[in-house]
Amino acid sequence: MYHPCDYTVSHPSVNVPVVDLGAADGDFALRLEPMGIQGHSIDNPLTNFNGMLGIKALQAARASRMTIHEMDLDDRFEFPERQFPLAICTGLIYH
Repeated sequence: MYHPCDYTVSHPSVNVPVVDLGAADGDFALRLEPMGIQGHSIDNPLTNFNGMLGIKALQAARASRMTIHEMDLDDRFEFPERQFPLAICTGLIYH
């Protein structure tokens, strides 16, 4: 059975968007980027442990194409893309 994530991993040149909710320092987006996956990292600077300075520093240091979105998921929000084949939200599980 076809699954978009299987296709992405086996064909890394495909540029599909992935969203990481509660991204912290953007570890997932940064690790997926070499596989051709466009990461959208979403976190709240008011509750992020370093005010999202860490994710911005890593993005600059690695010349990453990762897109950083500052938003509060407890309030009204809009996703940056219409559809994501994969959503990661491990950062929300333990908070």
